[in-house]
Amino acid sequence: MLEELAAAHLPADILGRLDSAAGVITKTASRRVLGVMNDMAMHIELATFDAGGLALLDANVLNRSLRRGLHGHGRDYATPLELVLERVYGDRETARRLARHPRIESRLDDVPDGDSD
Repeated sequence: MLEELAAAHLPADILGRLDSAAGVITKTASRRVLGVMNDMAMHIELATFDAGGLALLDANVLNRSLRRGLHGHGRDYATPLELVLERVYGDRETARRLARHPRIESRLDDVPDGDSD
């Protein structure tokens, strides 16, 4: 995860303290979550087909593509990066502007310390 944040030019603590041992897999009844999961599954299936099979699929390229893809968010669409920045800044327009910037780490100097819940 830290490598992925660095690749997006984000500070390692932008999502708060991350603990991979604390992750839990569970069921969901959220239609929104299920919709995003189904959409991602379709993109993975198409990428696998385009690559000529699972053995030829570059997982890093696929992962980056999935992170950069638009997801339904209420009545709007946003990339995962925009949603993270919106959570940090509390402002959707600032998040969108920063997400479009090719190297946003220089613009993250005013990110609040600690968790942003």
